[in-house]
Amino acid sequence: FLLLLLATTAFAQERSPGDVELNVWGKSYHMSPAPLGRSFNESNIGVGFRYYFETTNGGTELFTGVDIFKNSTAGRAITLGVGCQTRLFSIGQTSVLAGATVGVLSYENTWRQKTYVTPAAYPFIGLRRKKVTMTIGYIPAIVTQGDRLPAVLFTYISIRF
Repeated sequence: FLLLLLATTAFAQERSPGDVELNVWGKSYHMSPAPLGRSFNESNIGVGFRYYFETTNGGTELFTGVDIFKNSTAGRAITLGVGCQTRLFSIGQTSVLAGATVGVLSYENTWRQKTYVTPAAYPFIGLRRKKVTMTIGYIPAIVTQGDRLPAVLFTYISIRF
């Protein structure tokens, strides 16, 4: 049984320098309630691209990316940043990843008729099988220009092409 388990354990495909992924944004879950009389948009439809520029000897993948999606107030959000991710463990051809992205966030708040541009960072975990990765990330609450942007869990799927 142990030999069978070890024989079937193989890593999901790592990303190599020059690989590109298409990000398809999906749902979000807000950590706090919306202001009275408002409701959060939890369908964060959007797209983005990720470009891998390095994979270290230890297997950590370094990337840069840009995403455009609907945010919590149904306005536009744009992220631009760099990040890294590493494999925690694999079972068969599926790997569990952990990583973080840092960069700049442009956030259009339709409730206040304002657009914020602020530094931002988020940790994430991912589940990768072959060319597809599902990512769940967490953006903590951000206070900028005297306003508070909500903390949120979000998901997107990346497809390598």
